Amino acid sequence: MRSSRTARAASLAALAVIGAMSLACPGPPPEETSTDLFRVAVNGAPGGSLLAVWGDPNGRRALLVGGFVGVAPERLGANPAGRLVEYRNGAFITRCTTDQVLWWIDGRTDEGVTTVYAVGEGGRVLRYDGGTCVNVDTGLTFAEGPVTWWGVLVRGARDVWAVGGSAQPTGPRGVVAHYDGTAWRRVADVPGRATAHGHDVAAHDLRSRWDLRAPATAPVTLDLGPGERVAVVGPSGSGKSTLAAVLLRFLDPCEGQALLGGSSLVDLGPDDVRRLVGLVDDHPHVFATTLAENIRLARPGASDDEVRDALHRARLGAWVEGLPDGIHTWVGDGHGAVSGGERARIGIARSLLAEQPVLVLDEPTAHLDHTTAVALAHEVLTGDRHRSVLWITHGTAGLDLVDRVVALDVRAWRVEGPSGQRASGRGRPQS
Repeated sequence: MRSSRTARAASLAALAVIGAMSLACPGPPPEETSTDLFRVAVNGAPGGSLLAVWGDPNGRRALLVGGFVGVAPERLGANPAGRLVEYRNGAFITRCTTDQVLWWIDGRTDEGVTTVYAVGEGGRVLRYDGGTCVNVDTGLTFAEGPVTWWGVLVRGARDVWAVGGSAQPTGPRGVVAHYDGTAWRRVADVPGRATAHGHDVAAHDLRSRWDLRAPATAPVTLDLGPGERVAVVGPSGSGKSTLAAVLLRFLDPCEGQALLGGSSLVDLGPDDVRRLVGLVDDHPHVFATTLAENIRLARPGASDDEVRDALHRARLGAWVEGLPDGIHTWVGDGHGAVSGGERARIGIARSLLAEQPVLVLDEPTAHLDHTTAVALAHEVLTGDRHRSVLWITHGTAGLDLVDRVVALDVRAWRVEGPSGQRASGRGRPQS
């Protein structure tokens, strides 16, 4: 997933000469030239735009797609509505034309062969392999009307995802389709390509980032076996929360590998990952409902007694007793105010009630006084080891209760970038 974004970013430098990506150009169709991208892309017709770009990883060429925005098909005349244009060595060459708009494009280069897919209005999918253009019939129909594909992701020539819907009130909504090399099929959820066998967690020289313009985090290597407690420490900005996001599949690695149950996280469905791995971040959201329902989000079938027990273990017993309706008191926006410390402990209570075998706690004691932080760390990190815990913190509470500590150094990636330094959780057991 990240590789396609990286490739797209690499192409932007070569495209700095393009200028504006959307212009009006009235009058008869002009002659195509290598110096006027707009004319090449839309053949001079009014309303034309270039809307998406993809470049191969070497950055020496790019492919662009465009067409018409807000123009009824019957007004387009005889000219093709959309074009795929290649930019190479300073020249623009039209490679494909269609009678429908092409909006978004993504691709992949494998063994010297570049395959890209462009998608757009009317459910149109176009495949270009560097030599020929093929209008792909997805075989998908929608009772509500035609779908518009708004995005495409290419993991390989035989692993393509498209997402879309319709801008019309009665049109299809939330459409996800997958091409497996044989046929397209509509899916209700994003399935994984692998299955986790167990719930041990591992990271091998893992690096990631939220923005292509930002440096990647320093490589980190760690093991979290069943029932183990591992702490990840480091100053603000060292990549602790980014690591948590990768382990929950909110973010994919840009280098290295993250594993769950022996399978790569990028091959596991996001919902499958989150059924095994739970997260408590440093600012849990409190919904506008009762306190009980806020805690019961972690396990909808939990009884009131189980909710009260979790709140008591999270050191919220006295606070709950002071509420007008106990656990049935409404909290959140427009209701009872919740302090930062209480919000943090609500997150802890959810984690204690949850059933996931792996728990990631990202700065769980950030808003607590030292005494409360130590007590909560003891509650989470000691006792029954039926679940694994990754304790992410910049403080000291709980560090004496874990099996190993992984130390992240902000200097290893903010200043030096890919320096070869790494943080490791395999050789530093707690005494």
